[in-house]
This record gives sequence, C-alpha cells and structure tokens, in this order.
Amino acid sequence: MTSLDDEPFVEVGYIRKGHGYKGHARVVIFDDWVADFNKQAFIFLQIDGYKVPYYIEERQSGKDLIVKLEHIDSVEALKKYHRYPLYLLEKDIQYGAQQLESKTQLSSLISKHIHDATLGDLGPIIRIDEYPQQEMAILKRKDGAEILIPLHPELISGIDEEKGIVRMDLPEGLI
Repeated sequence: MTSLDDEPFVEVGYIRKGHGYKGHARVVIFDDWVADFNKQAFIFLQIDGYKVPYYIEERQSGKDLIVKLEHIDSVEALKKYHRYPLYLLEKDIQYGAQQLESKTQLSSLISKHIHDATLGDLGPIIRIDEYPQQEMAILKRKDGAEILIPLHPELISGIDEEKGIVRMDLPEGLI
C-alpha cells in the first residue's frame, strides 16, 4: 500500500480569498488544469509539510470560481488558508496530461548546451521560465550575463541527448 507522501502532486491553483461567511473560498485555477479540477471530488492543501485532502462540498462558477471545502465552515477558519496552493494528484490528471508531459520534457533540457547553426555554442541552459507566449531557456554566457532564448519548436533542429546539446537555428539578430 502506498501513502500519499509517495504520490506526485501538481499545483493547479491557489485560494485567493474568502467569499461570504460560511467558509466559501474564491479560488484561482490555472488555465491548464481547470477541466481536471472540475472533475475532482477532493483537492489537496499542503499543511505542515503534508498534502491534506479536502472534500469539495460545493462549486459555483461565474466571474470567480467559488468552492466550499469540508471542515472549513467560517470566514475565520478560511483566513489561515489564503494564498495556499491547491494540488491534485498527478495520477488524477487527464485533460492537462499533455501540458504536464510538455513541462517534464522541457525540464529535461536544463544543463544542456544550446548550439546555434551560425554562432555555435551559446552556453548551458540554467533554467526555463514560462512566459505568456512561450517558454524561454535562460542561458549563462561565459561573461556571466544571462540571455533568453525562445524554445519554439520551429527553432529547435534537434536534441543530442548523448552529448547534451540542443541544436537550434536562431533568427539573425536575436543574440
């Protein structure tokens, strides 16, 4: 038997603030996870280092998404959970699975070197940041400066896993 401590979770949103006086909460669910969140009977909050399940008693859609979690029955009880992240079990995610797979694949690029067809080795990817339009690889150049490279599929010509190289054909003037 496995415990919840062994299960992977995905952060899908957060509690924004209270709504009314009976412990209802206005929540923000990130776009990629709305369909998965709406299919769940439970949501998880991290309390004292552990993911604790809360049964969703009510849901109200409208301008804001409002939920009522079991055992949180007043404004005062909800206040301590403001800004708490909301989690789903990774195994319960169906609709956002493609997005989850994409994020996992991108994280595997960290520490690989980007090689441009014209400029050669640009340096290692130190992290990947998500921007509204796309993900950006952050590189650390030899002089210590950080540069941003868009990780658009049309710019990537290949990935050499063995050598740790991401081959790209970047537009002239990008760097």
